[in-house]
Amino acid sequence: MRINPALCIRCRGEYNLCGLSYCPVLAELRARYTLRNAVNKERIDGSSPPSIFIGRIGYPRVNVYPAAPPIHGDTSNLENPKTWLSMRLEDFISSRLSLIRGGSIRARVEDARNPPRALHDIQVMTLPNKPVDSELILEKPVGARYVFDEHSPPFGPSAPLQELRISSLPPPPRIVDKVYSDTDLNATEAIWTLYSHGIDVHHISRLLSVGTLGVGKRRRLVPTRWSITAVDKQVSDKLLSEVRDYPLISEYRVYVRSFKDNTFIGILAPHTWLYEWLRPGGLAPHGMYGGVVMWLLSLTMRVTGGGVMTTHQ
Repeated sequence: MRINPALCIRCRGEYNLCGLSYCPVLAELRARYTLRNAVNKERIDGSSPPSIFIGRIGYPRVNVYPAAPPIHGDTSNLENPKTWLSMRLEDFISSRLSLIRGGSIRARVEDARNPPRALHDIQVMTLPNKPVDSELILEKPVGARYVFDEHSPPFGPSAPLQELRISSLPPPPRIVDKVYSDTDLNATEAIWTLYSHGIDVHHISRLLSVGTLGVGKRRRLVPTRWSITAVDKQVSDKLLSEVRDYPLISEYRVYVRSFKDNTFIGILAPHTWLYEWLRPGGLAPHGMYGGVVMWLLSLTMRVTGGGVMTTHQ
């Protein structure tokens, strides 16, 4: 997106004249300030949230990117989507850009079953749900270039990785260690076991991505994007199997949530299960099951007949 510099001079980050919900100029300045302690360095010493990204280009050979910020302490919010909801957009962008990527470790997806040292260390890093003190030894100094635009998530700068060192490793949750050690438990059962014991889906998707879940001889690396989809699908299908048996409600219900200039409206109607997604410009059905009818609308609401109960969240 190209922004007229004249608008920036008039706005100065106060009035959002460019139409964006944040000031890209101030966000970039904040990012540069955050990265001042990392640029031109060949060693990044900090607490990884932990952060691991596995690309899908070239599958079944994939690139594995461990990342860490140049700071120590509780950095878990850098990889915790739940905390992002309460962050200002500028703070979110600058915090994400502070993650320095060591890239990349090239591996075949089957390497997860008998991983080399570097990949094994990455697998071990994902087990805890707390930051891991680590050090990225890079082949050349970190540059100031990072990915920052309107069409992709923010990524911090990267440099070729020479070695990953783990300084301290917090103990993983007991259930995570148990599932990781159980090489006879298939991935579907492992995902639900972790979820039912309160492990966050983001942590579960990271475990699946680095090949620490499933039957031992079938474990494999899974690109990050695919692992997120797979975990969401497995958990959702299990929950839906329970929702389909719920008794019919006796009234229409409307739930409204507004957040950062977005409005979401959910309508529950007394009917056998039918799920539809409606947004301005189109309607996409998502299947018929037993339970309730739900429409999730953005800025649009249609209710026909019956009493309506509205709840704002």
